[in-house]
Amino acid sequence: MAGGAVAAPKRGVKRSRTVYEDLQREIMLGALPPMATIVEMDIAERFACSQSTVREALIALSNDGLVERRSHRGTFVADARADDAHELIRIRRDIESRSMSRVLRRFGALLKNELVDIIEAMKSAAMQDDVYQVTIHDRAFHLNLFDAADLPSVRPVLQRCLIHNHRFKILNSGSQRDLYETAVRHEAILDALTAGDAKGATAAMAHHVTTIEEFGPDITEEEE
Repeated sequence: MAGGAVAAPKRGVKRSRTVYEDLQREIMLGALPPMATIVEMDIAERFACSQSTVREALIALSNDGLVERRSHRGTFVADARADDAHELIRIRRDIESRSMSRVLRRFGALLKNELVDIIEAMKSAAMQDDVYQVTIHDRAFHLNLFDAADLPSVRPVLQRCLIHNHRFKILNSGSQRDLYETAVRHEAILDALTAGDAKGATAAMAHHVTTIEEFGPDITEEEE
């Protein structure tokens, strides 16, 4: 298990949220590898908090699908299989590309400016080679955009897809990833929305989701 000093939580931030965010980062980056055992007592000691606080954080991670809590067996980091990742990408493609017409009805200057700011923040993180912050901003882009579709019951499904897609890419792409290009790739979606082109935005989103530069061409092409 990764060790080291733990920064004190910011004032007003719930302690379990700090534990959750730190553990999520370690799972996403592979510091806590797939199928690793998580011992609540060890985590509580590391973060100087109660086991109930750790348990609350682990429940949130379980909701993300990043850990598995097995009765009488403990808690384990979820596996990161290619088959799962590819299916989640297909689900994500359908959710996001099908939402573009609904998004366009509520797309305006305010949302556009928010998304531009997120892309710029993503570029900044990329320039610092901070892959985890790139994924944080990437998720923010897609979730903020999807919020305009006004489909709140679907949002948690998309969020889970995003988390697992990013984790799989991080764990399998190594030094091949061009983080700056990852940020720039979002601009085509924004351009189509700005032009009021629903068909173009749908195509741009579908292409964006299913083409992952470090893994080659459209990973869903075999099903077509």
